[in-house]
Amino acid sequence: RINTPAHTCTADNRCDHQSAGILENSGIYPPELFSNGTFSVEQARQTGAQTGLCPYSLTRACLPFAEIWVGDSNYIFAPASRPVFCSAAGVDPSTTLLIVDEAHNLSDRTANALSTEIRSTDLHFALDGLREAGASRQLLATGYELINCIDSINTTGALHSNDHYNLLDLTQDFHRTLSKERLNHKSTEPFAFEIAWSVAQAALQLEDEASHNYLHWSPAPGVIRNTCLDSSEWIAACLQEFSGSILMSATLAPYDDFKSACGLQRIQPALARGDASWRNNAYTVALDCRVDTRFRERKRYYQKTAETVVALIGHSRKQPVAVFFASYQYAEAIKVYLETIEPGISIALQKKGADLGQQAEFIEQSLISADAIFLILGSGYAEGIDQLGGQISSAMIVGPALAEVNAVQEARIENDPSRSRNEAFSNIYIIPAIRRIHQALGRLVRAPGQQARILLHGKRFAQTEYFSQLAPEYRSTRKIQNTKDLLNWLETT
Repeated sequence: RINTPAHTCTADNRCDHQSAGILENSGIYPPELFSNGTFSVEQARQTGAQTGLCPYSLTRACLPFAEIWVGDSNYIFAPASRPVFCSAAGVDPSTTLLIVDEAHNLSDRTANALSTEIRSTDLHFALDGLREAGASRQLLATGYELINCIDSINTTGALHSNDHYNLLDLTQDFHRTLSKERLNHKSTEPFAFEIAWSVAQAALQLEDEASHNYLHWSPAPGVIRNTCLDSSEWIAACLQEFSGSILMSATLAPYDDFKSACGLQRIQPALARGDASWRNNAYTVALDCRVDTRFRERKRYYQKTAETVVALIGHSRKQPVAVFFASYQYAEAIKVYLETIEPGISIALQKKGADLGQQAEFIEQSLISADAIFLILGSGYAEGIDQLGGQISSAMIVGPALAEVNAVQEARIENDPSRSRNEAFSNIYIIPAIRRIHQALGRLVRAPGQQARILLHGKRFAQTEYFSQLAPEYRSTRKIQNTKDLLNWLETT
């Protein structure tokens, strides 16, 4: 986006409509914009400022002239974003190879993209905007009735049948009326129209009750959510449009579960495993059975966990220790204990809401100044940063980061008839938690010769259902039962 005398972006389709005419009469020939094989973001900004074109619209105009398109996977799998790629001039999926990196996230990300949420407060603001855009009394009245219906739901969890049918009726009425409206899109902010059309999408999802593909529920007062429980059919349909697909990740295992989550069983994909033999002996691992890191029990062991971090720092070979937690709350609690028992220790806790550049800067500074770096499993710091390889010789995983127990996870377990409840629990909770650990530990050893000592802190790691999901390089028979065992392990590794 740019804000210049020639053009100011509006972040909606007004930019596209305005740019279409300018591009046609500008004399710009998109292939000539490419420099060294690409058309960079900075080039797009500069050209947009000079010509009055939206840089985003200009970049889209260049897509047909490129042989390789790089973008977020939402451009293929998220209904709201698909038109950016799939409706672009010049794209023919049947002659296109699709490559999806970090494919272990594909199922969850797609399910999130297929889900909708309506907040009564947001809808109220949206209706104010629609009024300015010329919305009819009927549309506004239906919208306010829908707000009252959402606010009247007095229970969290799955919707009762009466609430479900009332919401279905009102969202369908809103959708029908909205589709006939002639609104002035220039007179209000884009968010008003986005929320309005999300109500229309919610109507279709509320109608999808028979397939059991959605959980219709209220996570909090004034909020209704239609959560996609299974995105496999949609992913398979998206993939089948392409001449071929390559789904890549270092953490796809267990493969049968991944194939099921992405609807790949019917097409029988080939599996190519990349082997790095130098990783086999790169990790020295011990299972710390002294503490219970379950949510209800972990407070009893805060001091023991803090003391364990101190012990690792004392044997870390003058490098900081990386400590991975299930949540910010857990990390902050241990940080408080550490600052009490060892005031001189420097702890760097990852920052919330940081972009990739800020994350890299945090890691770079922490490697120089901190005794321990506290990171959150599943975050960009744990899965998207490659600076830790060879810079960390000791790391600690403080318990598996299981997903929050809520109505969605329970619905997924209940809707999985092919498994026993224990198998379904493993699929919904344990496997994703272990996958997050694999992602984190994989960042510590990135090249031959690099090594790391890993303490899996929590008795659950020794339990069969968790231990069996660990990759072979992280399975260890070395168990820490007391402080003496810990010190012996640290002194001999």
